[in-house]
Amino acid sequence: MPGAVVICTVRPLSAAIYEPQVNLHWRRPAETRPLPSFFLHTLSADEPQIRAQFRAMIDGRPFESVLPNTWTQYLSDLKLLDALATHPARVYSPQAAQWHVLDAAMYTSYLVGQIGASASHATRMADLERTLVSHPLWRARGARWLVIQPHYDLKMIIGDTFALQLARRNELVGPVILATVDRSGTNIGRQKELFDLYRRALMVPHVATPELAHRAAACAQSPSSCGHMGSVEPLSRREERGGREGGGKEAAGGRSGWMFHGDMQRFDGGVRGAMRTIIGSLAAPTSLQARMISRGLAGDGNPDRSLSSPRLEASAGHVGYRQVSAATTEAMLNASLCFSPAGDMMTTRRLFDTLAAGCVPVLLKAIGNAPKQWLLGNNPFQHSIDWRAIGIYMAPRSVSMAERGQSQNPTVAPSKKVTAATRPKGACRLEEALWLDRVHNDTRLLRAMRRKAAAAFRAHLDVEFNPTGAAQALVRELAHVVDDDCEARHYIEAYNAKHREKRPQRSMSKNGYLYLPSHPSLLDEEGIAASGSGCRRGEEMLMEVPLSPHAMAKLKVGAQVGAKARGKVTRAPSS
Repeated sequence: MPGAVVICTVRPLSAAIYEPQVNLHWRRPAETRPLPSFFLHTLSADEPQIRAQFRAMIDGRPFESVLPNTWTQYLSDLKLLDALATHPARVYSPQAAQWHVLDAAMYTSYLVGQIGASASHATRMADLERTLVSHPLWRARGARWLVIQPHYDLKMIIGDTFALQLARRNELVGPVILATVDRSGTNIGRQKELFDLYRRALMVPHVATPELAHRAAACAQSPSSCGHMGSVEPLSRREERGGREGGGKEAAGGRSGWMFHGDMQRFDGGVRGAMRTIIGSLAAPTSLQARMISRGLAGDGNPDRSLSSPRLEASAGHVGYRQVSAATTEAMLNASLCFSPAGDMMTTRRLFDTLAAGCVPVLLKAIGNAPKQWLLGNNPFQHSIDWRAIGIYMAPRSVSMAERGQSQNPTVAPSKKVTAATRPKGACRLEEALWLDRVHNDTRLLRAMRRKAAAAFRAHLDVEFNPTGAAQALVRELAHVVDDDCEARHYIEAYNAKHREKRPQRSMSKNGYLYLPSHPSLLDEEGIAASGSGCRRGEEMLMEVPLSPHAMAKLKVGAQVGAKARGKVTRAPSS
């Protein structure tokens, strides 16, 4: 009927959002489980030299002042390993350690090789692999190992055979926990066989833009000098008097509106197309730049090397890129809410830039009909940070890859026929925009969330300038990560058992593991909750039947790496 009200019938909005709560604290309560002890295994003779070379190249400057942001956003391995070296949970006897940490900055080594400042990175990785797989504790059944390699493409960084060794050991011998920025790295076609390795992965933050990280630190030290962060008055004092501000634009800090600067052509399930339509229906102004390069227009460039000095200099292309990129930084500092949609991966550096800027992130993911708990997955350090307190979460309804990069028309002209394809999408976008407008106008909520976001970033997510805080959160995750994986398995089994008969289309595929939040308290849906029991006897092993000592001694990479070994002994391939 011409002029009829179009109603979203795809899915209730309440099933696709998390209502933010002003009184929810970002810091999780102290836990009774003690931090585990760990031993740092330095197995490469070249490791000190590689680290010294990299430090000489950077020469005390922020990473991104010299290197492209496509490199620097993953440069957390060296900082984390340096911080772990002085952590109080470190022990100096491997027999006394609950965890064994591979003390190798493999991504840093990769960059040193890319710059051409050292011998072959591939050779270093091959030597490290041979040393590691011959180590008695690597072959010890049940021994827990942590490998820090932040980049999402593990095979590209350490080589195919090394990556497969990690996966095979994790499957057949004992837990190998990969610390990386995103579990969905396994969705890269050639990494499908690493699924269990990524499923168990421990998330670490991307490295944020240095200007924003510095500003977050300065605001923490001197809130009165940081109007952009809205930090003139301590949160506790404002909440005591009810947080009364009034109006849609905040009284202190002058922040309002929305922003998104980024590429619309990502393999995101259609999320960014839906976001663009939502933006067109928002009441408050939006800074929108739909560009191929997420932080500017200029083409970035690799650093310039001098034959007379180890110090790198930024290329002209990088300097130009950084100048244009400054506009995105300023937009983040002025906006009240910043869109942080999923891209090719579920998590992007944009989220951490947003938190550092004191802009409330709006995290968008395509999760279909899955429980809204999936929206909380893949964020780092969930035993230290309650991400519900520092972000707005929404799953735009009725999106698909067919709409990648497209803006979906939110209205249907009265003269045109309303079809099943156009009617629900437009109505859903309008409803989602109206909800976001309500969030934007809740001044008290946003001021509280802004302070919490900046505090959480500074405490545990600023890897470059506060690696000690990030390392502390990482060690806390080690206390839970294996049990969390078992809890996720229990949850999915219960979820599928409940839905298998009545609603089989809602059964959770194995990819559901990649989306689930790692904190068990967030695993609940329609009466299905995490048991809290962690791993039952033998459950931390992915293969229940132990290998014979002879087979373990001959453990090598073979064609069966990606095959499941549950419930049976897999014969190791012969030499």
